[in-house]
Amino acid sequence: MEKRFVLVWLLLSLALAQEGEVENRILRVQAGIQIQVSVSEGPAAFYSLEPDGVVITIENTRTRITANRALILAAPGQRFEEGSRLARIGRLSLEDIQPIADNVDGLFITQRDVENLSPEGAVDVSLVRDRLTATGPLLDYSEATGEGVLYGPVQAVQTPREGEEPLLIQSERIEFDVDEEFTVAMGDVRFAQGRVSGESERAEVTQGTDVAVLDGTEQERIAVARSSSDPEEEPLRLAADQLRIRTDVRVTLALGAPGRRASFDDNGTTGEAESIEFDDTTGVAILRCEVDPCMASSPESGTVQALEILYDSENDILIAQGRTRSQFSFGLEGEER
Repeated sequence: MEKRFVLVWLLLSLALAQEGEVENRILRVQAGIQIQVSVSEGPAAFYSLEPDGVVITIENTRTRITANRALILAAPGQRFEEGSRLARIGRLSLEDIQPIADNVDGLFITQRDVENLSPEGAVDVSLVRDRLTATGPLLDYSEATGEGVLYGPVQAVQTPREGEEPLLIQSERIEFDVDEEFTVAMGDVRFAQGRVSGESERAEVTQGTDVAVLDGTEQERIAVARSSSDPEEEPLRLAADQLRIRTDVRVTLALGAPGRRASFDDNGTTGEAESIEFDDTTGVAILRCEVDPCMASSPESGTVQALEILYDSENDILIAQGRTRSQFSFGLEGEER
């Protein structure tokens, strides 16, 4: 009897938890002209004459979507009910809405709607999650999963706090999950902050933190460039398999993969290590290795081998030094900070 009670209690708890998750995924249209008599019967189309006149929020999250056109409809084979609906938001036109209207009773399109839904009047959709704002042509969202995709080309910016530089990101698309705190840019990612810029295959920004994580692939590593204060010099270049950027202090951690080290080339001064921590403010890089020594060489300092090497890029100096621990946290597993 006791085991049965425990099982029922666990199942009830699980059901309540799932119900809570769904409640946190519900779309709420805050503003926009509606082309539907009964929202409860669906589907519902919304538009505005203002670029950001259709305002949609997702219940109990810090996610906000603005555009001038949106379509909310039932998932295939399901009723039009909160918790299971689909949304398509952004550069929609009458051609996107008319086929649905022709097959649904109660969805009425007036002549005024026809005039206001010309393709020329459609604008990009804007997605805001915490400090990250991203824009692109079209956004799809599912209440059932809480997952969404913003299709590109996407332009995104992480709004800086006072004294910070903004983090700029371009990508083919952005994926997000309202149950999670992170937003992921995917495909041909280009990023920039201050004098540092680069390319990767993937970038992940987590809400409430100051760490952006960028990943390359086995075939294509992350390429990073830091422009020189001397316009006649080539930029310092980093190659890595993963990059972790502390956006608040402009410090970058370049990491290699197993059997492959991160490396840099600064106008003839080169180095390789398991990790390279580079401070964009001071121009100082710290190369760290666990077992086999890091290696670096320059015309001024010659070749240096050590488990830790300091490189002063402003003065082209390499110094072998004792092991130190970074003063910055990069959100690494097992990191003791």
